[in-house]
Amino acid sequence: MNNFPATAPSPETVLHSVHITWNDNVDSDHGARVAEALNTYASTVPGLLFYRAGNDLALRENTADFGIVALFDNSTHYKSYAVDEGHQAIIAELIAPSARTRTSTQIAFAR
Repeated sequence: MNNFPATAPSPETVLHSVHITWNDNVDSDHGARVAEALNTYASTVPGLLFYRAGNDLALRENTADFGIVALFDNSTHYKSYAVDEGHQAIIAELIAPSARTRTSTQIAFAR
């Protein structure tokens, strides 16, 4: 899941983007732990063409602390991922208790 797909995605391909800002009391290593859990989990997800989770690089002001970008071959695979118990466990254990804000978008992706 670390390399962008070499073939052009189809018109059904879904780009999922998440932005998280952590609570003030979150330790500096928290994002790395979340990224490791999510990136490891991603290797088990059917229909996933690309996945990357990680800390913001702080290249600009007013950004979120953490981001996730995922490319799914279709909306059915995205919807399965969204409700999968492994994914939901990571959200419940590592993200929800520590997130001040979390936003996401799902958009059509085609080259």
